[in-house]
Amino acid sequence: MASSKIVLFKGKKLSDGSRFVALRLTFDRKHKFVFIENVFENQWDAANKLVNRSHTHYKRINNTIKAKDALAADLILQYESGKSDLTPEKIINTLKDVKSSETFFDFFSDYVEEKFKKNQDHEAASLDGKGKNIWSFFYDKDFNAEFPNLERENEKSLFRKIVNKDIKFTSITPSFLRNLAIYLEIESEHSERSVFNHMNVIRTVYNRAIEAKAITRENYPFSGKNGYKMRMPESQKIALEENEVLALEKAKLKEKTDTWIHAKNSWILSLCWGGARISDVLQTKWEQINPESLTYVMGKNNKPVEVPLVDRAKKILKYYETYKDENKGYIFPEMSKANLDDPKDINIKLKNAIRIYNVWLKELAEEAGIKKSLNNHLARHTFGNLSGDKIPIQTLQLIYRHSDIQTTINYQRHWMNKQKVGEAVKTVMNF
Repeated sequence: MASSKIVLFKGKKLSDGSRFVALRLTFDRKHKFVFIENVFENQWDAANKLVNRSHTHYKRINNTIKAKDALAADLILQYESGKSDLTPEKIINTLKDVKSSETFFDFFSDYVEEKFKKNQDHEAASLDGKGKNIWSFFYDKDFNAEFPNLERENEKSLFRKIVNKDIKFTSITPSFLRNLAIYLEIESEHSERSVFNHMNVIRTVYNRAIEAKAITRENYPFSGKNGYKMRMPESQKIALEENEVLALEKAKLKEKTDTWIHAKNSWILSLCWGGARISDVLQTKWEQINPESLTYVMGKNNKPVEVPLVDRAKKILKYYETYKDENKGYIFPEMSKANLDDPKDINIKLKNAIRIYNVWLKELAEEAGIKKSLNNHLARHTFGNLSGDKIPIQTLQLIYRHSDIQTTINYQRHWMNKQKVGEAVKTVMNF
């Protein structure tokens, strides 16, 4: 006798406390298990043998469960008929390689919705925009014209509503990617960086499908001699020089509002703190300030950072000491207006502040005689420019909190090469 059953594996829990959903196969009263996905017990609907809606990927996992369960029943029926060459081992191996019927935009939608759940609404909407371009190329139709009344449901990808017009992973070949790149660059007039970002989204979604065992790496379009080659385009990094930073510090505007002061001070603090991201600067609280250093956790990668307080930073902090209570423990006033129990409201307040600060920075740049387009992110570039090759690359990796030192090398290469080229030319021409 042989049988199969979907179960929540009751063996040892995984390190995070979750358990495997498994297909239990029984041959001659001996159990064999084919593991499907790990979930927490409160995410498991034991009555229906499915994952409940509390799991982010419940739809994809349940599709896989159903596919495996149906295939197991069919294989066992053939096995018991005695008319096939199937063995318990062949059945198990077949089930371990079973493929889900999931398609590209199923996994794409999971990816988009994860961004929504992390309150990264702008990034989620941007992903949906790239999805529209990919869809338009594949079907040779304008997405917005095809679905003129399509509206996004709360925290859902637009592609959740697209029925029977998906893309199979087998259709995503190196040739498909090369033609998509031409379409984006020539017909849609996207920049090289934008084309790269589209391809990076496809690669990410493809890799997620492989990780979920919905597909294999057999036809992976980004590897091998004929695979599509991902090349990050060189970007022109703009940064301020020392004299421009000094001019910015001295710049003043004859405005009644103090917002321009906050814009300038947040930019200078970002520079003083090793090019800290403006979102981290705006969320800094006085409790994170020690007599000689600042400690905070990077919002982008959740890595702890400690940076010394140089005199420039201390001078700015002294200005804000008077407003400690008024700003509810924050250095800058913008976050004092946010509902701290609502991540979306925090995100909105940050975006609004950054947008307004960027407007004031442009006016300050004009007042200071700076011809470059000044914005918040330029503080990070400026730190890279001023550090050049004065700081060991390993130390810069710690300051930037890059996981891979190659990321630091790539980031810093522009500034280091700029100095070396300049010195080399002067050496040759100084006669």
